[in-house]
Amino acid sequence: MMLWYVYHEGVSLYVNEDDWMVQFDTTCIHLQPDYRCGVYETRPHICREFSEKDCEINTGDDGKTFYTAGEFMEHLAQTRPRVHSVVKKSFSPPDEGPRMRLTPFEHRFQAVMSRRSALGV
Repeated sequence: MMLWYVYHEGVSLYVNEDDWMVQFDTTCIHLQPDYRCGVYETRPHICREFSEKDCEINTGDDGKTFYTAGEFMEHLAQTRPRVHSVVKKSFSPPDEGPRMRLTPFEHRFQAVMSRRSALGV
């Protein structure tokens, strides 16, 4: 279930229309200081298939990001009331204490745009 993801720090869910994506606020261990891939020639298959055009930063759509279980449950209550009732009944998440709300991709987006400007891209 998607709810499990948002119980982890630095992990969020993104949805636009019916497309869901799990977002991780972290960088690859192979990212070089110049922000290029250090294993480009032997990079994993998933990296070969990735397109920056599919990235939520570049889509320009009106998707929604969920950083907490509460936000996700509220979304289910509004959009999928039957699913919400089943999840609430069988997998009721505990109340969330205060948690620093991260906007993980905003600062990364600004950093990427700054680097691109500096490189003249």
